[in-house]
Amino acid sequence: MWRSGRSARASPGVLSSHMRFVMEVDLSAMADGREPDELARILRYWAGAVKQVKLTPGTSQALYDSEYTEVGSWEIEE
Repeated sequence: MWRSGRSARASPGVLSSHMRFVMEVDLSAMADGREPDELARILRYWAGAVKQVKLTPGTSQALYDSEYTEVGSWEIEE
């Protein structure tokens, strides 16, 4: 399981400035031998999409590999 925690800055309208962006990806749930490619694809996608996400505590989303298998999730924590 890969876990990354990163503090997020408060956006206008957000009550708390102490938040974390947490992404968990279960590499063993991905197709054998494709873990690096799949992880890179997930990270590229969400790096671009995060601008469209409401950065408030409780916001979350499931993560899928290219075969549409759920392999993890991300969330905004207080």
